[in-house]
Amino acid sequence: MRPRTKQIYEGQSKHITPTFAGVSLCDIRPIDVRGWRDQLSSGQLHQNTIAKIYRLFRTYMSTAVEDDLLRQNPVRIKGAMIERPLLTWDDVRALAGAIHPRFEFLVWTAAASGLRFGELAGLSIDRVNLDISELRVSRALNDIKGVGPTLSPPKTDRAVRTVAIPEAVALRLVVHIEQFVDDAQSDSLVFTSLRGGPLLNTYFAPRWSNARSEVGLPPCALPRSPTSCWPGSGNRGRLASLGDGDDGPRAECRVPPLTQSIREPLPRNRRRHRPTDGRRLTSATCATWYQPNTL
Repeated sequence: MRPRTKQIYEGQSKHITPTFAGVSLCDIRPIDVRGWRDQLSSGQLHQNTIAKIYRLFRTYMSTAVEDDLLRQNPVRIKGAMIERPLLTWDDVRALAGAIHPRFEFLVWTAAASGLRFGELAGLSIDRVNLDISELRVSRALNDIKGVGPTLSPPKTDRAVRTVAIPEAVALRLVVHIEQFVDDAQSDSLVFTSLRGGPLLNTYFAPRWSNARSEVGLPPCALPRSPTSCWPGSGNRGRLASLGDGDDGPRAECRVPPLTQSIREPLPRNRRRHRPTDGRRLTSATCATWYQPNTL
């Protein structure tokens, strides 16, 4: 288990053990679980946090079932693990337009790639391959208690992966880097704070909340969606909320044309030479790819 994941689970368990630590496993009933969850809901915890705590409790009890300590899992409240409302592509477009320009393409990249926030924050230029429109995920940025911002492996071993993104997003990432990454080097982070430092969730969250309030959306997180839902892969797709794993809530949504969602990519005759020798994105590539002032 990753240090950050362990830290999160320990924090969530503090909301479980005061109620059930002294209760035998076989004496925990669904009605007790409902009362416990209602008590959490009546406090100051956000519904997203309550859903995560409930999910962890369910995982604990599922392990007890697998170990033949229980016949069935008493943590089975229907709909209790749904963390966030679903977003449509219109919502994504509105949020990307409302947030600070530095984070506009963080929103679009999240929607296009399905990366977790920490994976996006840990994405460096040498992990962006624009020749084939792919992102290489091999680490995440986490704020470890007592350590601070730390680049570490992703949440699970399976999370080390290569993710394809639409070409329009890949092309605009070049513009984003030219605008917002000072003295870009191969190991420079793609998405940073307004001052150019590591982008922690505690820093980003207020800006995301302001953008959400501006467009009139309820509490929600960065969208995660498989790239198969992007225009060009069919006229319908799926948009997933940011969650842990692939079992988060999903809903079908109409996908508008890409040129309506993101500003039109630069015409091909406005692009300069695109490297074809397998090089990854570098500051030199950025300098030669586009003519200046073509936004």
